Amino acid sequence: MFQARELILSNGLELTDLDREGRVRVAIDGADEAEETGGLALIKGGGGCLAQEKVVAAYSGECWDGESRKVLY
Repeated sequence: MFQARELILSNGLELTDLDREGRVRVAIDGADEAEETGGLALIKGGGGCLAQEKVVAAYSGECWDGESRKVLY
């Protein structure tokens, strides 16, 4: 989680939480790894953060999946 926080802040994005916002417009369930050759193959993790990802998705209006590149709902 620390790496994600640093990446967000170092790119000038605002970091917030669901307690403050209540809902988010879009959630992106990103891939954990990408192909080193610059291709489009993406790898999802083994589910270590699955519960947290599900909570964020439930509070979003739209959820994108980083692996399949499609709107989940």
